[in-house]
Amino acid sequence: MVQAQSRTPHPMMRELTGGVDLFAAAKSATGGFGQMWANAEYWLSFEVANFEPLLAKCPSPLRELGVAIALRFSDRVGGELTLAELEAAEKSLLPESDGPLRQALAGGLLALRRAVEARDRVPSLEAEGWKAYVPTSGLSMHALRAMGKAQIEVAGAVEKGGRLESEVGQVITATALDERGRTIAPPEVENRLGAPLLFQDQPEGRRYLLLVPGEYLFRVPSKASGERKLTAV
Repeated sequence: MVQAQSRTPHPMMRELTGGVDLFAAAKSATGGFGQMWANAEYWLSFEVANFEPLLAKCPSPLRELGVAIALRFSDRVGGELTLAELEAAEKSLLPESDGPLRQALAGGLLALRRAVEARDRVPSLEAEGWKAYVPTSGLSMHALRAMGKAQIEVAGAVEKGGRLESEVGQVITATALDERGRTIAPPEVENRLGAPLLFQDQPEGRRYLLLVPGEYLFRVPSKASGERKLTAV
């Protein structure tokens, strides 16, 4: 007998939907959203490849919300999301929702709007000198020899509950110092889902522009500690 391959659980971030468990809220929803959500879960049980590419890089439940909107409001073959479709979803879903479900939908729609706006800006940003970010190839080798602690600062992000937060599409500047306060190589950025982002080196530090909502880790590979977590909303 051939056993089905087990799937790695998709990362979950309720912060992107107003802190609400959208899975539970959708199951008790009245109106059309409950069926939209069920359709999204059905399609995701197979694949997400036929939908907006950025959705595959979004944590749950934002991923499921985006697929539900694409299935209901997009008539494009590739399932790409547009601002017009997000506006249509907002006008349709918010009036018939209340309580935690409305809070989750409002937060999720805002996060998706920022992601679509950032995606649409990529060509113009690349023309301005921004480049697709790729982690340093020597990352693992540096980690093996890591010593000491880095002092990482991320200008443009705000402190919230012991972690950093910034909006998708907002420019942030990351710098790092060693234990003696000396400038060292700029922090590398990691994302569990491999979300794309852009960077641009400037005299004041390395500028990053995050394109997808989710959690990012800023760290200096040559240092054993001092990493900072950032949530892009």
